[in-house]
Amino acid sequence: MGRRKLKPNRTLIVGQLVYIYLQGVNAHGRYALTDLKSYLKFNLGQYIWTHDGKGILGDPNRQGYAVAWDSENKKNISMHRLVSGNNSRLHSEHKNGNSLDNRSDNLRIATADENNRNVPVRKDNKFGYKNVTQQNGKYRCFIKVDGTKYNFGTNYSKPEQAALAYDEVMKRLYPEFTMYNNVPLDLLTKDEIEQVYRIVEKRIKQINSKYKLYIPESFNRYTDAVRGASI
Repeated sequence: MGRRKLKPNRTLIVGQLVYIYLQGVNAHGRYALTDLKSYLKFNLGQYIWTHDGKGILGDPNRQGYAVAWDSENKKNISMHRLVSGNNSRLHSEHKNGNSLDNRSDNLRIATADENNRNVPVRKDNKFGYKNVTQQNGKYRCFIKVDGTKYNFGTNYSKPEQAALAYDEVMKRLYPEFTMYNNVPLDLLTKDEIEQVYRIVEKRIKQINSKYKLYIPESFNRYTDAVRGASI
C-alpha cells in the first residue's frame, strides 16, 4: 500500500500574518506562523508542511517544528531555517521560544550555546526556575561560562534567590540570548536579595575583571526600598 498523499496545507492570512495549519499524525491541530513577506518571498505555499513529532502536546514551550519535503532538491527542510536564510551549521533560533513562530523578526542565527540559553523553563521543572538545584536543603545556581561551569551561590535558603542569581548573571554576560526567570522581588527580603547581589558580583569579578555588576541606586541595605526596585 502506497504512502498517503497529503493535500496542500490549510492557510489563513490575516493582515501581515500567515497561519499554516500543519499536517501529519503529530500535528494535532497545530499551526506554524509566519509573516506575509516571508510567505511570498520563500514561496512557502509550494510545500506541504507537517509537524516533526518532537513537540509535547499541551506544552507551549516545546512545540516541535514545521518541516517539509523539498522535491526539487530531494531533501527535508524546516520552515524556520528557510525563512531565516540559514544554510550553515549554526542554529536558527526563535527569540520568543515558540518554535512554530517563524516570522522573520522572531528568528536569528545563533550558536549552540546561545540557542540553549534562550530556552524557557521546562514544564516539569521541580522549582519552576532555570538553573536552580537543591542539595542538603539549600538552593544552588550553576551557570556555564565559555564552556566552564561556575557556581553563583550554593547556600541560598530559597529557590527564588538562586533563580535571581541566574537572571543577574545572564543580564550582564549574555543579555541578547537569554530567557530569564523573572523572579518577583516581593518573594524575597532585602537581605536575601543583597546576598544574591554580593555573591554574583564576587563571582563575576573572579571570572573576568571586565564584568561589573550594576547595583541600582534604589537598592538600600538599610531600608525596604529594594522591594519592587527595578534591576
